Amino acid sequence: MSNKEDFERLSLTLPQEINDWLYRFSVEVKRSGGYRIPKTLIIRAFIRAFMESDLELDLEGIKDPQVKGLRGVDSKAVEDLLVQRLKAAIRK
Repeated sequence: MSNKEDFERLSLTLPQEINDWLYRFSVEVKRSGGYRIPKTLIIRAFIRAFMESDLELDLEGIKDPQVKGLRGVDSKAVEDLLVQRLKAAIRK
């Protein structure tokens, strides 16, 4: 089991729809006979599953041509592009 010191704390901002989905996901796990899992644990599990998968994500040219870097700008276009690339990798 990992110690608290083994974790890096970071701030994560989520749109309400993702936050709501994570909550419903955790409730569904409980309804199906498990524990109500904290959102942080769900997010860590999803990231680890991706890290440990053999999915090859196309990282070429992931940027919004209208934006020079992400600092202080709406990064929705970049996020949408990443979602598209992740979906494509999963379908392969």
